Amino acid sequence: MSRKKLIIPSIPLANVLIFILLGFVAATEDEQKEFYIVYLGDQPVDNVSAVKTHMDVLLSIKRSDVEARESIIYSYTKIFNAFAAKLSKAEASKLSRREEVLSVFPNRYHKLHTTKSWDFIGLPNTAKRNLKMERNIVVGLLDTGF
Repeated sequence: MSRKKLIIPSIPLANVLIFILLGFVAATEDEQKEFYIVYLGDQPVDNVSAVKTHMDVLLSIKRSDVEARESIIYSYTKIFNAFAAKLSKAEASKLSRREEVLSVFPNRYHKLHTTKSWDFIGLPNTAKRNLKMERNIVVGLLDTGF
């Protein structure tokens, strides 16, 4: 009788230990993922098809729609065709070998500075604005220091 009492409590304890180990393994796997930019080329035809293409590319390495949706961070659809996603090194490597993918590189964060934009382009703060004309214009200046 005492032998059965020892076995019964050990089964729930074993289950608890297994769940703790599985949680640790899942947390470790998630920690190894980084943010990558996956570049697919020039400007897409339209936003809807670009986002669908991005999901299709991710689905080629993910196990489910949910996993693909959770890993995608942002879809770039205006100037170029790319997306940012949280990937492991192995997943990034698999994506880089796909025909439609031009490059995959880690996302690097840089602190950007914008100071006195109106003065820089020569417009006074009181300049008359035409919001319809100003739409969908992207202006960028990258000062590398060289």
